[in-house]
Parts: sequence; C-alpha cells; structure tokens
Amino acid sequence: MKKLFGLVLFLFCFTSNIKGHASVLTETDYFLEQSEPIISKYIDEDGDEVTTTIERLPSFSRIAKGTYKISKEKSGAWRVSFHVSINSSKQITGTSNMSVKALSGSITSTSLTSNKTSATCKFTRKVGTISSTANVTATIKNGKLVTN
Repeated sequence: MKKLFGLVLFLFCFTSNIKGHASVLTETDYFLEQSEPIISKYIDEDGDEVTTTIERLPSFSRIAKGTYKISKEKSGAWRVSFHVSINSSKQITGTSNMSVKALSGSITSTSLTSNKTSATCKFTRKVGTISSTANVTATIKNGKLVTN
C-alpha cells in the first residue's frame, strides 16, 4: 500500500511539474557550411504554428561565402522572406529580396536593415483596427546563421 501511495505521489508531482513549464524552441540554427535547407516548426504563445526555413542559394560568385534565404510564416497571419549575403569572414554584407505578405489583414509598413552581424525585417500588420509590429532577425553566431 505504501509503495502504491508513493508511486501515485511521484506521478502526481512529476506531471504537476511538467504543466506550465514547457520550453519552446523559437530559434533556428543553420551551419553556414551545410548545403541542405533546414525547416523548424513550433507553436507560439498565441497557439499558432510558426515555420522557419533557412536555405543556401546557388552562388556564382567566388567573393561571397554565400547567400541564404530566410523564410518565416505564422500560420494564418503573415509570411516573410529575405536574402542575406555573407562573406568569407562570416559577416553580413547585404540583404535583398524582402517579401512580406499578410495572410489576414494587411501590411502597413516594412523595413529591412542589417549590420555586420545581423539582419532584421520589421513590419506592421493591421487586422481591423488593431495594428501589431513583428520582426524576423537573422544573426551570425559561432559560424551559424540563427533566426528568431
């Protein structure tokens, strides 16, 4: 009887500690040397599925380390993509081809900025009378391209 009570108590404590403490992986890491695309998905705090894709684009230049396409979609809300060029010193040298699309509502403003270590696409989406701002950032960290 004591063993059964102990088992029930253990299971109750174990399952109680799991609830409300789930860790959500919201970053996607892409090693600059890899050639295959990477896709990651998670459920955000609103309960929506978010999909991030990073892929290396074909390069015809010997100067650049490579150009990478960053894509992110929040299911039913928005879709963003942009290109990031990285040199052989693992620094961001440019951004291009920004695309921001509202899957519901409308996009009222967009910007794409960068420095040597990060590139950020920032946008404002309006649904009805409510506006919200979001961003997608790609950062170089330890030889990887990391997106939020």
